Amino acid sequence: MTGLKKINLILVTADDDPKHRKTISDYSKEILIEINQEYNKKCIEIAIDVQPFDNVKSFMDYIEKNTIHVLVMDLKFGEALDDRSGWKCIDAVMALEIVPTIVYSAFAYEEPDERFKNIFIAMVSKGDAKIGTLLKKMILIKIRLILEKERILNEFHNLSLEALHSLFDPDDLENLSEKVLSDIAVSCLRTSLVNKPLFNEGGLAQESIFLPPPAIAETTNSIMLGDIIRDCMNRFFVVISPSCDLVKDEDRENKIQTVLLLPCFTKSENMRQFKGLSNGQKENKISGFIRRGIVKVQKCPKKLFSVDYILFSFKDYFTLPYSVLIRDFSEGKITKVSTIATPYAESLQNLFIRDFSRIGTPDTLNVDKEEAEGKKFVRQT
Repeated sequence: MTGLKKINLILVTADDDPKHRKTISDYSKEILIEINQEYNKKCIEIAIDVQPFDNVKSFMDYIEKNTIHVLVMDLKFGEALDDRSGWKCIDAVMALEIVPTIVYSAFAYEEPDERFKNIFIAMVSKGDAKIGTLLKKMILIKIRLILEKERILNEFHNLSLEALHSLFDPDDLENLSEKVLSDIAVSCLRTSLVNKPLFNEGGLAQESIFLPPPAIAETTNSIMLGDIIRDCMNRFFVVISPSCDLVKDEDRENKIQTVLLLPCFTKSENMRQFKGLSNGQKENKISGFIRRGIVKVQKCPKKLFSVDYILFSFKDYFTLPYSVLIRDFSEGKITKVSTIATPYAESLQNLFIRDFSRIGTPDTLNVDKEEAEGKKFVRQT
Protein backbone atom coordinates (compact mmCIF):
# COMPACT_ATOMS: atom_id res chain seq x y z
CA MET A 1 0.00 0.00 0.00
CA THR A 2 1.27 3.53 -0.80
CA GLY A 3 1.08 6.71 1.25
CA LEU A 4 1.16 4.88 4.57
CA LYS A 5 3.53 5.54 7.42
CA LYS A 6 5.43 2.28 8.05
CA ILE A 7 6.42 0.84 11.40
CA ASN A 8 8.63 -2.22 11.33
CA LEU A 9 8.62 -4.28 14.51
CA ILE A 10 11.29 -6.81 15.36
CA LEU A 11 9.70 -9.67 17.29
CA VAL A 12 12.30 -11.97 18.80
CA THR A 13 11.34 -15.48 19.84
CA ALA A 14 14.00 -17.45 21.68
CA ASP A 15 13.21 -21.13 22.15
CA ASP A 16 15.19 -24.29 21.43
CA ASP A 17 12.02 -26.07 20.32
CA PRO A 18 11.18 -25.27 16.65
CA LYS A 19 7.53 -26.17 17.25
CA HIS A 20 7.10 -23.36 19.73
CA ARG A 21 9.04 -20.89 17.59
CA LYS A 22 6.60 -21.69 14.79
CA THR A 23 3.67 -21.16 17.17
CA ILE A 24 4.81 -17.60 17.88
CA SER A 25 5.47 -16.96 14.18
CA ASP A 26 1.99 -18.17 13.24
CA TYR A 27 0.34 -16.05 15.90
CA SER A 28 2.28 -12.99 14.76
CA LYS A 29 0.96 -13.40 11.20
CA GLU A 30 -2.64 -13.54 12.43
CA ILE A 31 -2.09 -10.56 14.74
CA LEU A 32 -0.52 -8.52 11.95
CA ILE A 33 -3.62 -8.90 9.78
CA GLU A 34 -5.87 -7.83 12.67
CA ILE A 35 -3.94 -4.78 13.74
CA ASN A 36 -3.37 -3.51 10.20
CA GLN A 37 -7.12 -3.50 9.67
CA GLU A 38 -7.24 -0.77 12.32
CA TYR A 39 -3.94 1.01 11.75
CA ASN A 40 -4.39 1.26 7.98
CA LYS A 41 -7.39 3.48 8.75
CA LYS A 42 -4.93 5.78 10.54
CA CYS A 43 -2.57 5.76 7.53
CA ILE A 44 -0.11 3.48 9.30
CA GLU A 45 1.12 0.10 8.11
CA ILE A 46 2.70 -2.30 10.58
CA ALA A 47 5.23 -4.96 9.60
CA ILE A 48 6.49 -7.67 11.93
CA ASP A 49 9.84 -9.30 11.35
CA VAL A 50 10.09 -12.47 13.46
CA GLN A 51 13.67 -13.31 14.44
CA PRO A 52 13.92 -16.85 15.90
CA PHE A 53 16.82 -18.04 18.06
CA ASP A 54 17.50 -21.48 19.46
CA ASN A 55 20.40 -20.66 21.79
CA VAL A 56 21.50 -17.97 24.18
CA LYS A 57 24.72 -16.98 22.42
CA SER A 58 23.11 -16.20 19.07
CA PHE A 59 20.44 -14.17 20.88
CA MET A 60 23.05 -12.17 22.79
CA ASP A 61 25.03 -11.51 19.63
CA TYR A 62 21.91 -10.26 17.87
CA ILE A 63 20.78 -7.75 20.52
CA GLU A 64 24.27 -6.25 20.70
CA LYS A 65 23.91 -5.02 17.13
CA ASN A 66 20.16 -4.76 16.56
CA THR A 67 17.06 -3.12 17.97
CA ILE A 68 14.30 -5.42 19.20
CA HIS A 69 10.76 -4.41 20.03
CA VAL A 70 8.95 -7.42 21.51
CA LEU A 71 10.45 -10.52 23.12
CA VAL A 72 8.98 -14.00 23.66
CA MET A 73 11.48 -15.96 25.71
CA ASP A 74 11.75 -19.57 26.84
CA LEU A 75 13.65 -20.14 30.08
CA LYS A 76 15.30 -23.51 29.43
CA PHE A 77 17.84 -24.07 26.67
CA GLY A 78 19.71 -27.34 26.19
CA GLU A 79 19.43 -30.68 27.95
CA ALA A 80 20.20 -29.74 31.55
CA LEU A 81 17.00 -29.92 33.60
CA ASP A 82 18.01 -27.03 35.82
CA ASP A 83 18.92 -24.72 32.94
CA ARG A 84 17.16 -21.35 33.16
CA SER A 85 19.49 -19.33 30.97
CA GLY A 86 16.51 -17.49 29.47
CA TRP A 87 16.70 -15.22 32.51
CA LYS A 88 20.20 -14.22 31.43
CA CYS A 89 18.73 -13.05 28.13
CA ILE A 90 15.96 -11.12 29.88
CA ASP A 91 18.55 -9.51 32.14
CA ALA A 92 20.37 -8.21 29.07
CA VAL A 93 17.14 -6.88 27.56
CA MET A 94 16.34 -4.91 30.73
CA ALA A 95 19.19 -2.55 29.88
CA LEU A 96 17.50 -1.62 26.58
CA GLU A 97 14.65 0.74 25.85
CA ILE A 98 11.37 -0.82 27.02
CA VAL A 99 10.92 -4.21 25.36
CA PRO A 100 7.53 -5.79 26.19
CA THR A 101 8.43 -9.32 27.23
CA ILE A 102 6.59 -12.62 27.56
CA VAL A 103 8.14 -15.62 29.27
CA TYR A 104 6.67 -18.56 27.35
CA SER A 105 7.97 -21.61 29.13
CA ALA A 106 7.05 -24.85 30.81
CA PHE A 107 8.73 -23.31 33.86
CA ALA A 108 6.78 -20.05 33.87
CA TYR A 109 5.15 -21.09 37.16
CA GLU A 110 8.50 -21.12 38.99
CA GLU A 111 9.39 -18.33 41.40
CA PRO A 112 11.95 -16.06 39.68
CA ASP A 113 15.00 -14.58 41.36
CA GLU A 114 14.46 -11.40 43.36
CA ARG A 115 15.89 -9.30 40.51
CA PHE A 116 13.03 -10.27 38.22
CA LYS A 117 10.12 -10.09 40.66
CA ASN A 118 9.50 -6.39 40.20
CA ILE A 119 9.59 -6.05 36.43
CA PHE A 120 6.65 -6.04 34.04
CA ILE A 121 6.79 -9.45 32.35
CA ALA A 122 3.91 -11.71 31.29
CA MET A 123 4.40 -15.32 32.38
CA VAL A 124 2.67 -17.95 30.21
CA SER A 125 3.03 -21.72 30.33
CA LYS A 126 3.67 -23.47 27.04
CA GLY A 127 0.46 -24.66 25.45
CA ASP A 128 -1.66 -21.99 27.15
CA ALA A 129 -3.99 -20.51 24.53
CA LYS A 130 -3.76 -17.02 26.02
CA ILE A 131 -0.29 -16.61 24.48
CA GLY A 132 -1.97 -15.22 21.34
CA THR A 133 -3.99 -12.62 23.26
CA LEU A 134 -1.01 -11.51 25.33
CA LEU A 135 1.28 -11.36 22.32
CA LYS A 136 -1.16 -9.08 20.52
CA LYS A 137 -1.40 -6.85 23.60
CA MET A 138 2.40 -6.58 23.88
CA ILE A 139 2.71 -5.73 20.18
CA LEU A 140 0.05 -3.01 20.48
CA ILE A 141 1.77 -1.58 23.57
CA LYS A 142 5.07 -1.31 21.70
CA ILE A 143 3.45 0.30 18.66
CA ARG A 144 1.98 3.02 20.87
CA LEU A 145 5.33 3.57 22.60
CA ILE A 146 7.03 4.00 19.23
CA LEU A 147 4.39 6.46 18.00
CA GLU A 148 4.46 8.52 21.20
CA LYS A 149 8.26 8.65 21.26
CA GLU A 150 8.23 9.94 17.69
CA ARG A 151 5.61 12.52 18.62
CA ILE A 152 7.73 13.73 21.54
CA LEU A 153 10.80 14.12 19.34
CA ASN A 154 8.76 15.96 16.71
CA GLU A 155 7.57 18.46 19.31
CA PHE A 156 11.16 19.32 20.17
CA HIS A 157 11.97 19.71 16.48
CA ASN A 158 9.02 22.06 16.08
CA LEU A 159 10.54 24.49 18.60
CA SER A 160 12.41 26.47 15.93
CA LEU A 161 14.70 29.48 16.14
CA GLU A 162 11.94 31.49 14.47
CA ALA A 163 9.51 30.52 17.22
CA LEU A 164 11.96 31.54 19.93
CA HIS A 165 12.59 34.87 18.19
CA SER A 166 8.88 35.67 18.59
CA LEU A 167 9.39 35.53 22.37
CA PHE A 168 12.89 36.85 22.98
CA ASP A 169 15.17 39.50 21.55
CA PRO A 170 18.70 38.17 20.82
CA ASP A 171 20.06 41.57 21.91
CA ASP A 172 18.83 40.73 25.43
CA LEU A 173 20.62 37.39 25.52
CA GLU A 174 22.86 38.32 28.43
CA ASN A 175 19.83 38.81 30.66
CA LEU A 176 18.17 35.51 29.77
CA SER A 177 18.36 32.57 32.13
CA GLU A 178 20.34 29.72 30.62
CA LYS A 179 17.44 27.40 31.40
CA VAL A 180 14.64 29.43 29.84
CA LEU A 181 14.82 27.79 26.39
CA SER A 182 14.89 24.24 27.76
CA ASP A 183 12.01 25.10 30.11
CA ILE A 184 9.98 26.45 27.18
CA ALA A 185 10.69 23.26 25.25
CA VAL A 186 9.41 21.18 28.17
CA SER A 187 6.34 23.39 28.59
CA CYS A 188 5.54 23.17 24.88
CA LEU A 189 5.93 19.43 25.01
CA ARG A 190 3.71 19.04 28.08
CA THR A 191 1.00 21.29 26.66
CA SER A 192 1.01 19.62 23.26
CA LEU A 193 0.92 16.06 24.58
CA VAL A 194 -1.96 16.82 26.95
CA ASN A 195 -4.03 18.88 24.53
CA LYS A 196 -3.35 17.01 21.26
CA PRO A 197 -3.67 13.28 22.00
CA LEU A 198 -2.49 10.74 19.46
CA PHE A 199 -5.16 10.06 16.80
CA ASN A 200 -7.41 12.62 18.56
CA GLU A 201 -8.56 9.85 20.86
CA GLY A 202 -9.51 12.08 23.75
CA GLY A 203 -7.90 12.25 27.17
CA LEU A 204 -5.27 10.01 28.67
CA ALA A 205 -6.17 6.65 30.13
CA GLN A 206 -7.36 7.58 33.62
CA GLU A 207 -4.96 5.35 35.49
CA SER A 208 -1.98 6.75 33.55
CA ILE A 209 -1.98 9.96 35.62
CA PHE A 210 -0.41 8.01 38.49
CA LEU A 211 3.33 8.21 37.95
CA PRO A 212 5.45 5.24 39.07
CA PRO A 213 7.94 5.56 41.94
CA PRO A 214 11.05 5.94 39.70
CA ALA A 215 9.56 9.21 38.42
CA ILE A 216 9.46 10.60 41.96
CA ALA A 217 12.42 12.30 43.62
CA GLU A 218 13.96 9.72 45.91
CA THR A 219 14.75 12.22 48.65
CA THR A 220 12.64 11.93 51.78
CA ASN A 221 13.25 15.48 53.00
CA SER A 222 10.64 17.05 50.74
CA ILE A 223 7.19 16.34 49.37
CA MET A 224 5.18 17.80 46.52
CA LEU A 225 1.59 18.44 45.52
CA GLY A 226 0.08 15.18 44.25
CA ASP A 227 2.43 12.85 46.12
CA ILE A 228 0.55 9.77 47.30
CA ILE A 229 1.77 8.29 50.56
CA ARG A 230 0.92 5.02 52.30
CA ASP A 231 1.11 4.48 56.04
CA CYS A 232 1.87 1.32 58.00
CA MET A 233 -1.87 0.49 58.12
CA ASN A 234 -1.97 0.44 54.29
CA ARG A 235 -4.01 3.64 54.12
CA PHE A 236 -3.40 6.10 51.28
CA PHE A 237 -3.31 9.90 51.35
CA VAL A 238 -2.59 12.54 48.72
CA VAL A 239 -0.71 15.78 49.40
CA ILE A 240 -2.89 18.73 48.45
CA SER A 241 -0.68 21.61 49.67
CA PRO A 242 0.95 23.71 46.91
CA SER A 243 4.38 22.50 45.84
CA CYS A 244 5.75 26.05 45.95
CA ASP A 245 5.09 26.09 49.71
CA LEU A 246 6.55 22.64 50.30
CA VAL A 247 9.83 22.78 48.39
CA LYS A 248 12.82 22.74 50.68
CA ASP A 249 16.37 22.98 49.37
CA GLU A 250 19.75 24.48 50.23
CA ASP A 251 18.64 28.00 49.40
CA ARG A 252 15.32 28.12 51.20
CA GLU A 253 13.13 26.54 53.82
CA ASN A 254 9.63 25.33 53.14
CA LYS A 255 7.08 28.10 53.67
CA ILE A 256 4.54 26.15 55.70
CA GLN A 257 4.64 24.19 58.94
CA THR A 258 1.70 21.87 58.23
CA VAL A 259 0.79 19.77 55.20
CA LEU A 260 -2.74 19.39 53.90
CA LEU A 261 -3.73 15.79 53.11
CA LEU A 262 -6.77 14.09 51.60
CA PRO A 263 -7.55 10.43 52.30
CA CYS A 264 -7.71 8.12 49.27
CA PHE A 265 -10.44 5.63 50.09
CA THR A 266 -10.29 2.20 48.47
CA LYS A 267 -13.45 0.78 50.08
CA SER A 268 -16.75 2.47 50.75
CA GLU A 269 -17.11 0.77 54.14
CA ASN A 270 -14.11 2.76 55.38
CA MET A 271 -15.94 6.04 54.85
CA ARG A 272 -17.88 7.50 57.75
CA GLN A 273 -20.56 8.79 55.34
CA PHE A 274 -21.48 5.21 54.35
CA LYS A 275 -21.56 3.53 57.73
CA GLY A 276 -24.56 1.20 58.08
CA LEU A 277 -25.84 1.77 54.54
CA SER A 278 -26.66 -0.85 51.91
CA ASN A 279 -24.94 -0.74 48.52
CA GLY A 280 -28.08 0.70 46.97
CA GLN A 281 -28.20 3.47 49.56
CA LYS A 282 -24.49 4.11 49.03
CA GLU A 283 -24.95 4.40 45.28
CA ASN A 284 -27.70 6.98 45.72
CA LYS A 285 -25.60 8.90 48.21
CA ILE A 286 -22.43 8.88 46.13
CA SER A 287 -24.37 10.22 43.15
CA GLY A 288 -25.28 13.23 45.28
CA PHE A 289 -21.69 13.63 46.48
CA ILE A 290 -20.37 13.63 42.91
CA ARG A 291 -22.96 16.11 41.66
CA ARG A 292 -22.19 18.44 44.57
CA GLY A 293 -18.45 18.12 43.90
CA ILE A 294 -17.47 16.97 47.39
CA VAL A 295 -15.75 13.77 46.24
CA LYS A 296 -13.66 12.76 43.25
CA VAL A 297 -13.70 9.16 41.97
CA GLN A 298 -10.64 8.17 39.97
CA LYS A 299 -9.73 5.01 38.10
CA CYS A 300 -6.35 3.85 39.37
CA PRO A 301 -3.66 1.18 38.83
CA LYS A 302 -4.93 -1.95 40.57
CA LYS A 303 -1.39 -3.12 41.32
CA LEU A 304 -0.85 -0.02 43.44
CA PHE A 305 -4.16 0.24 45.31
CA SER A 306 -5.52 -3.36 45.05
CA VAL A 307 -8.75 -1.92 43.59
CA ASP A 308 -9.84 -0.35 40.30
CA TYR A 309 -11.15 2.94 41.72
CA ILE A 310 -10.19 5.25 44.56
CA LEU A 311 -12.19 8.10 46.05
CA PHE A 312 -10.83 11.43 47.27
CA SER A 313 -13.11 12.94 49.92
CA PHE A 314 -12.75 16.72 50.20
CA LYS A 315 -14.70 16.78 53.47
CA ASP A 316 -12.21 14.49 55.21
CA TYR A 317 -9.11 16.64 54.77
CA PHE A 318 -6.70 17.02 57.66
CA THR A 319 -3.30 18.55 58.36
CA LEU A 320 -0.08 17.05 59.63
CA PRO A 321 3.02 18.91 60.82
CA TYR A 322 5.66 18.99 58.10
CA SER A 323 8.31 17.87 60.57
CA VAL A 324 6.22 14.85 61.60
CA LEU A 325 5.68 13.83 58.00
CA ILE A 326 9.41 13.99 57.21
CA ARG A 327 10.24 12.14 60.44
CA ASP A 328 7.79 9.35 59.56
CA PHE A 329 9.40 9.09 56.10
CA SER A 330 12.84 8.68 57.62
CA GLU A 331 11.57 6.08 60.11
CA GLY A 332 9.80 4.08 57.42
CA LYS A 333 6.34 4.63 58.90
CA ILE A 334 5.10 6.09 55.64
CA THR A 335 6.32 5.76 52.05
CA LYS A 336 5.75 7.57 48.77
CA VAL A 337 4.13 5.15 46.36
CA SER A 338 3.16 7.40 43.46
CA THR A 339 2.49 10.97 42.45
CA ILE A 340 -0.37 12.41 40.40
CA ALA A 341 0.92 13.98 37.20
CA THR A 342 0.61 17.65 36.27
CA PRO A 343 -1.94 19.14 35.57
CA TYR A 344 -4.15 16.55 37.24
CA ALA A 345 -2.75 17.14 40.72
CA GLU A 346 -3.50 20.85 40.30
CA SER A 347 -7.00 20.00 39.08
CA LEU A 348 -7.62 17.89 42.20
CA GLN A 349 -6.34 20.74 44.34
CA ASN A 350 -8.71 23.19 42.61
CA LEU A 351 -11.67 20.87 43.19
CA PHE A 352 -10.79 20.78 46.88
CA ILE A 353 -10.43 24.58 47.04
CA ARG A 354 -13.78 25.05 45.31
CA ASP A 355 -15.51 22.80 47.83
CA PHE A 356 -13.63 24.29 50.77
CA SER A 357 -14.48 27.87 49.80
CA ARG A 358 -17.97 27.08 48.47
CA ILE A 359 -17.11 29.30 45.51
CA GLY A 360 -16.35 28.11 42.01
CA THR A 361 -17.01 28.16 38.33
CA PRO A 362 -19.77 25.97 36.84
CA ASP A 363 -19.07 22.26 37.12
CA THR A 364 -17.38 20.88 34.02
CA LEU A 365 -17.09 17.28 35.20
CA ASN A 366 -18.57 14.44 33.20
CA VAL A 367 -20.97 13.75 36.04
CA ASP A 368 -22.84 10.84 34.47
CA LYS A 369 -19.61 8.97 33.78
CA GLU A 370 -18.20 9.64 37.23
CA GLU A 371 -21.50 8.57 38.83
CA ALA A 372 -21.17 5.19 37.08
CA GLU A 373 -17.61 4.89 38.33
CA GLY A 374 -18.72 5.89 41.82
CA LYS A 375 -21.13 2.96 41.82
CA LYS A 376 -18.30 0.65 40.76
CA PHE A 377 -16.25 2.02 43.67
CA VAL A 378 -19.06 1.19 46.11
CA ARG A 379 -19.38 -2.39 44.85
CA GLN A 380 -15.69 -3.29 44.77
CA THR A 381 -14.35 -5.38 47.65
